[in-house]
Amino acid sequence: MKFLGIDYGDIRIGLSIAELNIAVPFRVIKSLTMKENVDEIAKIIVSEEIDKVVIGLPLNMDGTEGRRAKKTKALGNVLGKVTGKEIFYQDERLSSIEADKILFEMDLKKSKKNDKSLIDILSAQLILEGYLSSK
Repeated sequence: MKFLGIDYGDIRIGLSIAELNIAVPFRVIKSLTMKENVDEIAKIIVSEEIDKVVIGLPLNMDGTEGRRAKKTKALGNVLGKVTGKEIFYQDERLSSIEADKILFEMDLKKSKKNDKSLIDILSAQLILEGYLSSK
């Protein structure tokens, strides 16, 4: 079983892949329109032979869904219809903060531009790891 983890943002989309329950960073893509995002992710799903998709759901701190969570679910719904893959959502509250902390501890916070892409890809990995460990 092969999983794709997605940290969906307005500027970048972080991606991770897991096989044998080990999540690893994959890549970051530029976030464009909903259609372009779905098309790009769908290509990756096919080329990487992904079985299931896990998307980080950005809930409010009180657990409710805000505008961003609704936008994320819209992406997931369209992606599921286009690819026929099962879409799962994983609470991603604080994943970016945790990713930032990990990069700081690893002394990888060198360039501001690089930081954001690293945080996105590491957040995708943490989202996927959270999903896998809950199963």
